[in-house]
Amino acid sequence: MAAVAAIAIGGVLPFRPWPTHTAIELGGLAGLSAAISVSFLLVRHPPAGWLLRAAAAVGTLVVTTAQLLGRAEHVNFAALYILVGLYAAVYFTPTWLFAELTWIGAAYGGLLVLDGSSPGAAVVAWLAVVGTAVVASALVGVLVHELRARALLDPLTGLPNRRMWTLRLEDEVARAARTGRPLAVALLDLDHFKQLNDRLGHRAGDRALVDLGSAWRTAVRRGGDLMARIGGDEFAVLAPDTDAPALDTLIRRLRARAPDHLHFSAGLITWDGQESPPALLHRADLAMLATKAPDRTARTGAAP
Repeated sequence: MAAVAAIAIGGVLPFRPWPTHTAIELGGLAGLSAAISVSFLLVRHPPAGWLLRAAAAVGTLVVTTAQLLGRAEHVNFAALYILVGLYAAVYFTPTWLFAELTWIGAAYGGLLVLDGSSPGAAVVAWLAVVGTAVVASALVGVLVHELRARALLDPLTGLPNRRMWTLRLEDEVARAARTGRPLAVALLDLDHFKQLNDRLGHRAGDRALVDLGSAWRTAVRRGGDLMARIGGDEFAVLAPDTDAPALDTLIRRLRARAPDHLHFSAGLITWDGQESPPALLHRADLAMLATKAPDRTARTGAAP
């Protein structure tokens, strides 16, 4: 957004005999937009939400100022409002998108009043720009929401995928660190699932995973709990505000809901209050492997 604004505002300067003070002011706006663009490129991590919202608010102000300066030379920068709206649709929640579109509408409406346009012409101009920004932003916002939702779900089972699991695990560990509340994690690995695929085929294995996902979605009932498929036959449970006995009860419920021919090994742990999300996941994985060890020994015939 900022880069396009810099190009659009700065790009018109060589093609008109602007008054010196206007050229300097427009050049300053182009420079400010370019600086914002470069600063975001240099940020290594995703910017905080407040920073993205501030950038959009400043962007609206830049466009309004550029339109105010350009109107004397009949240069229309108002179309850049649509760009700001699209930016907000990609990065903002619906509430903040509505707030930004309201700010755009108010800024451009005030500018049209200040410009002394006739009421009819002002309404037409306002609807053309702000109406386009609203419709385009709404369409892009719906599309972005759908794509994000699909990116966080496993396409086979409909359960959250590993990416969503990782994001939620990081959030819940940070929350538990702030509040001191317990946090429980379980890793579940289906037993003999490869043999099922080899014997009945991968389509049968996929059907079994679909049935399992459907059964487990209803078994994890609390709003804060998360059941995710994080690998081929590996699942994970995240249970905030849950201690070891309560987690054990949840796992027994999952065993009861699983189809009769599917069994799993489970590694159950609670957060120790210090470990990072990867360390927590690693400890759960070790706990799960420990429950599978007797099964591996029996199948290989090795001595215990």
